[in-house]
Amino acid sequence: MELFPIRQEKVDRKHPLEIEHLTVDTQGFGVNNCVIFRPNLLKVRPLESYQLDLSGLQTLDGKPTSLTFAVRFVDAISPTIPGSSK
Repeated sequence: MELFPIRQEKVDRKHPLEIEHLTVDTQGFGVNNCVIFRPNLLKVRPLESYQLDLSGLQTLDGKPTSLTFAVRFVDAISPTIPGSSK
């Protein structure tokens, strides 16, 4: 797993974040197969974005695969949605 900051809509692969905790929860509490991770020394700020690259996965038929997706933090008290008037 690698986590990269997204700055000015570009993934900054030169500065990956160190991950201090990583686990996969398969117990089905809330969502099946949930990836739980915590970056080391990350200061969470609303609208900060990161790209998460997961490797070492496999499909249901056993073929190797990977997954990449963006993570964006929001203010849980008053979320800001880009393009919204709220």
